Parts: sequence; C-alpha cells; structure tokens
Amino acid sequence: MPPNGEAFNAMVDATLYRLVLGFLGASAIALWAKRATMLSRSGAVAAVMAGTIACLGGWHLALLLAAFFLSSSSLSLLPGTSRGEPGDIIAKGSRRDARQVFANGGAFTICALVSAYSQNPAWTAAALGSIFTATADTWATELGLTFGGQPRSAVSWKRVPPGTSGAVTAAGTVGMFLGAGFMGTVAVLAGVDTRVAVIGATAGVLGAVTDTLLGATIQERRMCATCNRQTERVLHSCGRTTDRSGGIRGFDNDLVNLTSTICGGIVAWLLILSSGGG
Repeated sequence: MPPNGEAFNAMVDATLYRLVLGFLGASAIALWAKRATMLSRSGAVAAVMAGTIACLGGWHLALLLAAFFLSSSSLSLLPGTSRGEPGDIIAKGSRRDARQVFANGGAFTICALVSAYSQNPAWTAAALGSIFTATADTWATELGLTFGGQPRSAVSWKRVPPGTSGAVTAAGTVGMFLGAGFMGTVAVLAGVDTRVAVIGATAGVLGAVTDTLLGATIQERRMCATCNRQTERVLHSCGRTTDRSGGIRGFDNDLVNLTSTICGGIVAWLLILSSGGG
C-alpha cells in the first residue's frame, strides 16, 4: 500500500487527467453544437462547465450527459406538422442558452460532483435520475411535437395548442419511455450496474411526469390580449407585451425543468437507499 503522500499525488493526477480530457471533449461537442445553432454562446460555456465537472464523477456520467445532449438536440431538428404553432407559444427555441443548460443539467452536475468525492452510490443514482428525467421529458416534448398532433391538458384533458406546457399526447408518452429506456441502455453499456440503471430509468419517468404536472398547474401562463392566445413569452411574436393569466409568477419552464430534475434525482436516491444500495 503506497504512503499517504503518494496516494494523494495519484488522486490529484487522476483528477487533473479527467478535468483536462473532460474539458477538451466538452469543448469539442459544445463548439460543434454552437455551430449547428443548438447552443447559444452562453449555452456553450455552460455545457463545457457541466461536461468537465461530470467527468469527475466518472466517464460513465460524462457519457450519459453527452448522450442526453446529443440525442435531445438532434430530436429538436425533426420536421413535423405540429411544429408551426409552438414557436408562437414556447418562450425559447431549440437553441439552448445557459439557463436552459443549467435547468436540465444543473442537478445532474452537482450530484456527479458530490459522487466523485463521497463515493456514495446514492449520489450516482441521483445523478442518473436527474439526467434521465431531463431526457425523458425532452424526448416526450420533441416526439410529441413531431408525431403527436394536437395534445390535451394533463389536468383538464381539454385540447390545447401544440407546445403548451403540461400537455400530453400518445406519441409524447411513448417518447418519454423511449428516452428513459435509451439512457438506461447507454448507462448499462457504459458500465453502470443494471439495477442502478433501472432505478435511474424509473426515476426519470416519474420525474418527467412531475414536469408535466407542474407545467399544467403552477407554471406561469401568459396571454396576448391582441392575439387572444396563450403563450409562455413575455413579448409575443406580434410585438405586444403579454399579461400573466395564471400559475406562479416567474415560475417559468426553466424552473419547471430544474424542479423536475431535482425530483428525479431525489426519487432515484430514495429508491437506491430502499434497495440497500446506498
């Protein structure tokens, strides 16, 4: 067994190695994504930070973050007849900014960082639950917009325009399970224990359902008086400033995403503890 000083130096060297490779890999992906208009400048910087930190938790976590981002960004480029209206409703487009990156990957990044130094498998499971939630929710949204037609509110079950937060379609629901299953498969291929991957996928689905319910109930809703249309935008496409028509003031889609990813992480944490794996 090496002396403590040698062990410490080895740990520092391994940490620096992961940081450098993580930074280079994340920078390459972020640069490509920015050129492909998937990320804004602030989004690219945030993605590099998240990717670099994720590497500290292990290459499997870095791979999962990359799988989430690349798959979700690619799906946002899909064509579809339901994609005409959402731009008039959704506050932000497919070009993610720093706030969106943090909303989807912030909880995951924190869990990955704590996991790196605590060596507690519960934190790894929490990281999986968080990023699986973001993936399941994003896949549900993108596939729902492309193939789902006109959705229904998850609460009132009334038909609402495509792109409305808290709305569901059959295609979107299938997309939610596909997203969680895809990430579970990537996790297992990356060396994650199958039981932990299943827990992460389960937490991801439950987190995505939470996202839908939050979007349908307490997310801020706005109305354009000129167009008489619901929207998430403060400034509508017609140029008029919109008025709040419901929900909690300031609790926008980014905060819904952040809250749901935290919930997904907590669910995975509780599941792994209850199974004796923490």
